[in-house]
Amino acid sequence: MKNLSLKNIDLIPPPIVLKKRCQSIAVLEAIICQEWEYRYYSYNKNWDKEAACCQMRNGSGDEMLILFQQNGAIINGFTHESPVQDKGKITQNLPNEFHEFMFTEPVKSIGTTFCIWNIPSNSKWTSGIHLDNTLHEVVCRDSESLLQLLDGNPETFHQWAMEYYELVSLNLNAIQAIYQHAPITNSLINQLTSQGIDFKTLKEDLNEIGYSYIL
Repeated sequence: MKNLSLKNIDLIPPPIVLKKRCQSIAVLEAIICQEWEYRYYSYNKNWDKEAACCQMRNGSGDEMLILFQQNGAIINGFTHESPVQDKGKITQNLPNEFHEFMFTEPVKSIGTTFCIWNIPSNSKWTSGIHLDNTLHEVVCRDSESLLQLLDGNPETFHQWAMEYYELVSLNLNAIQAIYQHAPITNSLINQLTSQGIDFKTLKEDLNEIGYSYIL
């Protein structure tokens, strides 16, 4: 089975599907981990004018931003162990509508190991990587760690969260329900965590993500 990586960008779903995956993961982490700074994924439906953004950071220097806007979506990935590269090559043939995102803050300070974009006129994801074979293999390998949770498989998140958050148990059925965008209820929350929930903060998180709830 192929893993989601820069080498297999054909496995990345259309932006509308990817957006829902990002929201689901951000919601799950908002429930499992109430401290925002310790979460792996976050999502802001009002990140910029008419644009939403998903942010991934692993606390070790790796980071990914996924911008969703009306004229398409773009993924900027940075892994701190990847070799320094020519951003001009990485962004070769980048559509003009993504230039502001890629060449200003916060991407400018984060850095860029790879970028992948998708525009309505071309349903396929496109990579700006134009590197020699050896370096390309390194970047592809490193990209897998950033993209792994976006494969749409609830079991992938379940396995990752158990390890990352050092959990004794985690209800897979509840994860599957949120991957299907079921509204958040007290029952779902209780299946995912035994910790006391700050419902005011959770509602704020869910509103920022743009995810429905009945609480």
